Amino acid sequence: MTKTGFFEYGPVAFVVRLKNEGSVHEKPKGTITVSNTFGKQSRKYQRQR
Repeated sequence: MTKTGFFEYGPVAFVVRLKNEGSVHEKPKGTITVSNTFGKQSRKYQRQR
């Protein structure tokens, strides 16, 4: 977690980590959408593995 929830300038680096603590083996997939303060989509990342 960052110390602040607001960044005035970019680029802003971030990391997504998933941990499977169950007994079922699954391959996570999905989409991460990054939006600006006004809700306009600025970037979209696909995870299909």
